[in-house]
Amino acid sequence: MVFDKLKKIFFLHANLEGLYRLPLQAIFEIEKFYPTAYKVVVDYRNWLVTQIHQLLLTIKATATLEDAYMFLFVIDGAMVQLL
Repeated sequence: MVFDKLKKIFFLHANLEGLYRLPLQAIFEIEKFYPTAYKVVVDYRNWLVTQIHQLLLTIKATATLEDAYMFLFVIDGAMVQLL
């Protein structure tokens, strides 16, 4: 069940047709012109890392926050490859 949730998070964010790709795009495109919107994106990514970390803890009790960031970096890498 946890693996299904992690896969769902991955595919929602790595889908170029979906809206979840927008936070990654926002990091590259709006930081300079719209700092308030950029802050929302950063807050979302921090929230997402926390959620991923909580899911990872249900699989492995010693999962770290760095593991959650690594998962997010995998999503970011997939997005960059698809662009």
